[in-house]
Amino acid sequence: MDANRFDELIKQVGTTRVTRLTALRSLFGGVAAAATGAVFARDAADAKKKGKHSKKKKHKTNQNPQNTAPIYPGPSGPSGPSGPSGDTGHTGDTGNTGSTGATGPTCTDDGYQASSYGDCCSNTYCDDRKASNYGYCGPCEPHCLEDGNDYGYDASQCCHGSCGETNRCGACPPPCIEDGYGYHDDYSQCCHGYCRTTGKCGDCPPEGPRCQKELEREACVTDAPNRGVRLSTECSDTYGAVAYKVPDGATFGDIDTIRTDYEFETGTCAAGTPRFCVVLSNKPECPCSQFPPSSGCSAGGSGNTGDLTSNDVAWFNLCDPAAPTITTYQEALALYEDEPVDYVFVVVDTSNGPQTVVLRNTCVGV
Repeated sequence: MDANRFDELIKQVGTTRVTRLTALRSLFGGVAAAATGAVFARDAADAKKKGKHSKKKKHKTNQNPQNTAPIYPGPSGPSGPSGPSGDTGHTGDTGNTGSTGATGPTCTDDGYQASSYGDCCSNTYCDDRKASNYGYCGPCEPHCLEDGNDYGYDASQCCHGSCGETNRCGACPPPCIEDGYGYHDDYSQCCHGYCRTTGKCGDCPPEGPRCQKELEREACVTDAPNRGVRLSTECSDTYGAVAYKVPDGATFGDIDTIRTDYEFETGTCAAGTPRFCVVLSNKPECPCSQFPPSSGCSAGGSGNTGDLTSNDVAWFNLCDPAAPTITTYQEALALYEDEPVDYVFVVVDTSNGPQTVVLRNTCVGV
C-alpha cells in the first residue's frame, strides 16, 4: 500500500465514528493490514345344642278286677250284686327341664394367622417371621424373598436369583455411567447424579464464564455443515461479520476467553483478517486480535485460534486513528480492563484479498 493511500484511509477513519458493525466494512481493511504489519512478524499460539329332657309321669287308674270264668266252668251260679266304682287316680307332676349343654371349643384352621399354637386346631404353629409379621397355624411352608430384599448371608432364599454386588435378591442393575460422560436422555443411568446443563453424569460445574449467543449477522454470512458459520469477502458487500452479545455491565476485563475453530476455503489469515474486535461503550477505539498465523493459517488450512485473551497474544487498536498503540492483550487489558463493552464481533474483509472461512465452536466467554 503506498503512503498516499494509507494517509487517505487514516483520514476517513479519523472522521467516521464506528457504530454497530459499520466498523467491519472494508473501510478498515487497509487500516487493519497496516496496523498489524509489525505485530504479526511472529507466531502466537436414581397384608346349642340344648338338651331338653321333658319327662311326664303318668299313674294308671286303679280298677277292681272282674271275675274270670274258669277254663273248665261248671254251671253258672247267680250273679252277685255289683260293687261301687273306685275313684280316678291323680295325674303325675311334670319333670324338670334339663340344662343347656356347654359351647364346644373354637380354633383356627391351618394357614390362618394366629398368635400361638394353642389357637390352632391342629396344634401346629409356624412362627416364621420372614414370610409374615405374624405366625400362622399349620406347618411352615417353603417361601422365598422377592427382588430387592437383602438376603443376608443366604442367597438361596431369593425367589428370582440374587446379585452379589448389591447383596440383594434379583438381577444386578445394569452398569452405571461415571461422572463426566453423557447420559443420552436417560439420567437414571448415572452413578452419582447428573447435570442438565451439560447433559453429562455428575455434578454441574461451578458457575463461571459462559459462551455468549450470537447477536447479529451482517453481509456475507451463511450457515455451514456441522453447526458452522461461513464468513466471506466473495460477495457484493466484500465482507462478512458476526456479533456476539455480552451481559449488561460486562467490562473488557470480564471477557474470559475469545476463541474459535476455523477452516479456510479461500485465502488465509494475514493483514489483520480474520479478526475479533471488542466494541467499547465509552471509547471510540476497538481493541482487536487477528487469528494467529501460527495456529494453522494457510490456504485450505484449518486450526484453532487458542484463547486470544492470553497475555502475550498480539492485539492492536482500530476504529479510531487517535487510539493508543497496543501490541499485546496484556497491554489492552491494562488500558481497558474496567471499560464497559457493547459487543464483540468477528469479521473477514479484503485486507488480505479474497477470503472465505468457516468457523465452528466459537466462544466469547464472559
